[in-house]
Amino acid sequence: MGQGDRRWFLQQSALRGMGLAALAALPPSLACQAQKPAKRGDLSQVAHVVVFMQENRSFDSYFGNLSGVRGYGDHHPLSIAAGGNVFAQPSKGSRIWPYRFNGATTSGQCVADVSHDWFTGLTARDDGRWDNWVTAKGLNALGYYNRQDIPFHYALADAFTLCDHSFCSVATSTNPNRLYLWTASCDAAGQYQGPVMTNDSKPRYTWTTYPERLQAAGVSWRVYQEEDNFDDNALAWFANFQDAPVGSPLYENGMKRRSRQAFADDVANDTLPAVSWLIAPASLSEHANSAPNAGADLTHFYLDALASNPAVWEKTVFIYTMDENGGFYDHVVSPTAPPDTPDEYALNLPIGLGVRVPTIVVSPFSTGGVVCSEVFDHTSILRLLEKFTGVQEPNISAWRRSVCGDLLATLDLDASPGAFAATLPDAALLMAAAKTACATLPPAAPNGETGLPAVEPGTRPLRPLPYLPEANATSDGAGNLTIALANGGTSGFPVDIHGLAGVDDLPRFVTVAPGGTAAVTYAAGADGGFAVEVHGVNQFFRRFVGNALTAGGDPHVALAVDPAGESATLTVTNPTNATLTLQLLDAITGKTATPTLAAGATQSFALTLQDRWYDATLQVVGQPPERFAWTYAGHLEGTQSRTRAA
Repeated sequence: MGQGDRRWFLQQSALRGMGLAALAALPPSLACQAQKPAKRGDLSQVAHVVVFMQENRSFDSYFGNLSGVRGYGDHHPLSIAAGGNVFAQPSKGSRIWPYRFNGATTSGQCVADVSHDWFTGLTARDDGRWDNWVTAKGLNALGYYNRQDIPFHYALADAFTLCDHSFCSVATSTNPNRLYLWTASCDAAGQYQGPVMTNDSKPRYTWTTYPERLQAAGVSWRVYQEEDNFDDNALAWFANFQDAPVGSPLYENGMKRRSRQAFADDVANDTLPAVSWLIAPASLSEHANSAPNAGADLTHFYLDALASNPAVWEKTVFIYTMDENGGFYDHVVSPTAPPDTPDEYALNLPIGLGVRVPTIVVSPFSTGGVVCSEVFDHTSILRLLEKFTGVQEPNISAWRRSVCGDLLATLDLDASPGAFAATLPDAALLMAAAKTACATLPPAAPNGETGLPAVEPGTRPLRPLPYLPEANATSDGAGNLTIALANGGTSGFPVDIHGLAGVDDLPRFVTVAPGGTAAVTYAAGADGGFAVEVHGVNQFFRRFVGNALTAGGDPHVALAVDPAGESATLTVTNPTNATLTLQLLDAITGKTATPTLAAGATQSFALTLQDRWYDATLQVVGQPPERFAWTYAGHLEGTQSRTRAA
């Protein structure tokens, strides 16, 4: 494809008053192919999986403002001990809210690097309380971009499938995470001089990589890397690849340097291997202080190359992701294995999951601006490759297989994807504008923000998820609160539970097995008061506030969900000898009902659903919220739906 096609403009817009034509249409090749009906069938339709892992950005820092995702519009963000919620991070007696890396007025495109080692990550995590980000990482950690700043990334999300529960594998830096991409291991057990929790400058690892397994199975593969590969090729850290002679498969496919045009040539000639990994040079890697919009130009190059050969495009899955969050803030607490889970702890500390990162699946099977909220990490890419190639990766831990999906949910292989009207901005012009801004504008910094930024309105198609979670609580009247968890789905459901008032504030991490149950008990303080929150995938939320010494006077409550019948039913029992007047606040409709419940009576209330979402709080009229207030929110999973608007 010629340069003229790649710079084909649909419209022009001023960028910082510079008159740059920032928005261009999809390259004609991509526009044509994105609208072409795909074949019906299964994964056998796919001939190529291409993995493009960039560097060091969090989900909130890129997509917190996007419509219909779990970003800054999260309806129930985690409450923290300092008061308020996790979005306003404590800092020296004040609170810091996320602030914009404004590309028009600041040099936020080339923000200074943020600490992203394991130890500052553990500090920010604060055992799961998630309230120490500024102390651990500094102010730059809380910066974010919006559509005006990174329009190419937003356009990709509008056109294809964005994963908003995709986490890096390890709560630390690049090298351990890239080890998970290629081997599903950081040697947590220390069998090969691990665990690897830092960026070792001269490693010589000896365990087996996934490309070696592909090679042994006769599956074609290749790493496309330039002379400058930013030391991002994890295969080069292994003795077998370091010692591979020129001309050998390990050298030719894993170590040899090629220009990026080599990828385009292989696509044009239909000689692309079954599995490809792409590695960017440092300046285009999106690693701070390199500009996101510079990386966008490289992504555009690869997509343009694929779309320019329809025979290749129509059978390719292209995965764009980040190796780690780079120290940048994200508000969702990462799923964490219970203590002593095999292969998931190093030095008695949890390995992961790490922080959420942007992940977009670009394919003729993933069009439509869809959101997939299933839990993924880097081993999910390997699991997709397992399904695609039949070659297994035994290093993936049992816990990760239980909670991290295989990315198949991002693809619609049974239906023919329709056309989409999204446009991709001209990334070369965006890169040029970023270079100018970085050279001429002041750094981005907090500007007295007192709340969250506005989130784009609207919802998006939501892919079906393999969960059926429930969580209810009971108080025994003797100072104990027990939370009963259940999961009727087909994948493990991870939750994090937080005691906020009157109870132990050490977060507890529980994975509820498919078809399984679990229970967590809290002992309230001397006055009996408690406040406990349960957070799970796709904005699953429970908040139980009350007094564990007064169970005889409080309603007994349970929520039952029925995805097949599309119902969420709240059943309430009045254990007292007097009539109770309830207050049911429905956040979906914005309405409040005040039904009465006779002494000893039980009554059920059908909660309002909108796109299968429910969100309601039950209180007792005449009692303050801290006396009794139970909130139930979530989504009836299991079928195609829509995301919830902010």
